[in-house]
Amino acid sequence: MITITESGMIFGPFAEDDCLELEKCPTYLRISGGVKVAEFAVIRQQSGMPVVWIVEAKSSSPRPTNQIEFTDFIFEIKQKLLNSILMLFAGKLDRHNDWIDNLPAAFNELTFSEGFKLVLVINGHQSDWLPPLQDALKVELMPVVKTLGLQADSVAVINDQMARRFRLIV
Repeated sequence: MITITESGMIFGPFAEDDCLELEKCPTYLRISGGVKVAEFAVIRQQSGMPVVWIVEAKSSSPRPTNQIEFTDFIFEIKQKLLNSILMLFAGKLDRHNDWIDNLPAAFNELTFSEGFKLVLVINGHQSDWLPPLQDALKVELMPVVKTLGLQADSVAVINDQMARRFRLIV
């Protein structure tokens, strides 16, 4: 089992074969200059089907009233989640020769017919602060959701309490 400590939260425990720490992946470490990715990806079962959850963690977020910081924050999260998906696809397409050798077993078996869940977890955030973030991130990621044919609920912004209910953190 593996746990990941990030932004004051302990994620997991996850089976080692089902979890990929994106920021520690050798492929990412090699290409990381100018490329940001989410913390990790984990394969979870939903309604009997595998779904790849890509998770970014933060300890805070700017208020929507601070338009410039809020817009920059949402853009950064979008980039991290999108780059994470692209890195998974590039690895599966054998664009990186060090990819297959460093993947947990379940990731080698992905066909990408699986679903994706793009998740931002903000530690200590009040529930009533989440909707503006959720709405803004959904708008930013709408092209990704549409082009990949993802479900409408594929983008989620949650706090630590919700992450605990989803069994993402201990």
